[in-house]
Amino acid sequence: MIRYLSQVFLLFSLVAVTVVNAGISISPAILGFSAGPGGNYRIPITIRNTSKEREENLKLYVESTRSDQDVTMLKWVKISKEKLQLKPSATEKINLKIKIPGNASGDFRVTLYIDQDEAVVRQQVPIADEDDPGEMQLGRRRSLDLPRKFSGQIVQTMRMGIPIRVRIQNASNANWKEPQLTYGRVNLTPVKRERGDFAMVSVVINPGFYDTEVKGTCKLLHSKTKKELKVAALDGGGENVLPAIEKLLRCHFKGVPPAGTYLTVMDLMQEVRGSNNPVKKQLRARLVVDDALIAKLEKRGESEARAVADGKSPLMVEPQLIKQTPKSTPKSETVVVTNPTNKTLNVIARFKPYADSRKRNPKVKVKPQKFKLRPSKDKKVKLQIKPSKGAAAYGKLILSVKGSESLEVPVLIMPQKVKLKAAATVSGAKIVFNREKELATITAKLAMEGTSHLEEVQVDITIENSKGEAVKITQMDGVGDLLLPGEKSSLTLIMGLKELKDEEYTARIKLKAAGEFAATTELKFKVDRESQQVIQQVTQ
Repeated sequence: MIRYLSQVFLLFSLVAVTVVNAGISISPAILGFSAGPGGNYRIPITIRNTSKEREENLKLYVESTRSDQDVTMLKWVKISKEKLQLKPSATEKINLKIKIPGNASGDFRVTLYIDQDEAVVRQQVPIADEDDPGEMQLGRRRSLDLPRKFSGQIVQTMRMGIPIRVRIQNASNANWKEPQLTYGRVNLTPVKRERGDFAMVSVVINPGFYDTEVKGTCKLLHSKTKKELKVAALDGGGENVLPAIEKLLRCHFKGVPPAGTYLTVMDLMQEVRGSNNPVKKQLRARLVVDDALIAKLEKRGESEARAVADGKSPLMVEPQLIKQTPKSTPKSETVVVTNPTNKTLNVIARFKPYADSRKRNPKVKVKPQKFKLRPSKDKKVKLQIKPSKGAAAYGKLILSVKGSESLEVPVLIMPQKVKLKAAATVSGAKIVFNREKELATITAKLAMEGTSHLEEVQVDITIENSKGEAVKITQMDGVGDLLLPGEKSSLTLIMGLKELKDEEYTARIKLKAAGEFAATTELKFKVDRESQQVIQQVTQ
């Protein structure tokens, strides 16, 4: 018996069931339905040529590249017509036939593709004049396999795809509601700067036959007391893991943890889609955070490839940034300081202002200024700041432990009535080669000027050869995401010279904040491995 499926019974179709692209209208745009083993289904699909002048020649076929399970479905699908010739404004219906084997079960996906016939389109494209060939520029980088310029004829064709999802439930399989997911070890990994400081990740694979959803949270715990030090939800609220597909579960965190031993925990809820049978799952792993891992998480570049000093602050804080734009008096702030170690720590808290003169320094109260912090315990530090009249209050709450680096919390209090202007300079660029001339170190000085700060900061450097071609594009080290008024820092890049030939180069250094250029400088230098001289010229 053949079952006809109309748009009314498409369980997963959108409200707008028609897709229009380049003069072709297809309905429905998405197909999804539940089926039974041994079922025989016929799905009508309407294709219309919306152009009033152009004839369309189309090719229809079904493909899948997701998994072996989906590839199996290709054998079940047949199209009533594999080629269509549509006159202007003409409409034609085709049938998609799906014959399901009696032993099949699971979620299956394929895509019905509708392409313009390339052979017909090629005949319709005017032949270019041989004496005046077209030219395509492929950019400024050279490739060994592809010339920078070539002539030829480019034919552009249109492709549209209709996703098809079929759920086959076998009544004899009583365990179909049970999730079949397998998980990898929980680890910490660096992430893109705009996403945070690091991520907790685990690989999940679905060896079962049904789509399975995973939701939950990630936690970083004290190794002995099991206190929650950091908590974050899975990115995107979770993942839908398809059969035979590997996914990466990931939670993003702010603030790289100090060196020590922690417990990483993922509290998950996994559920086969549509089963209404959620099942809890917990992943736990003991993790040692050492100097090498901290350097990796902090995305330190070549110039800081050495291990992070043992003196790094053992404290954790929340929030890691204080930012206000008050209409009148700023509200007081509370910073929670946590001791993730197994030792009692003596902590000193103080505020360091950043201003263009001492007269404009804000009035600040920090309570308490000294305190003891036992293992896995918290302490609330209250911060009350009153900016000077007509000025913003910039600075850092500095938390110090004897024998360790200080932990800094940037503070930005910017009254709405105060006009602020950010400015920065990059200067003093120079290059130094090692004795073998295998490595070069480029340095520059960055200084903040003006009355405002810069956020989302990065320093890009582009090395161009004498022809103006970029041979290296990277970022310099020595600057954080945030720069306060009056701050200064040294920029550094250590690079290998294998890719640089003996010739003249220009290093273009650009400071960007929130994607916009804030300052720039240039350094011209020459690589000459035979000479003992280093030739360089700085352009401000």
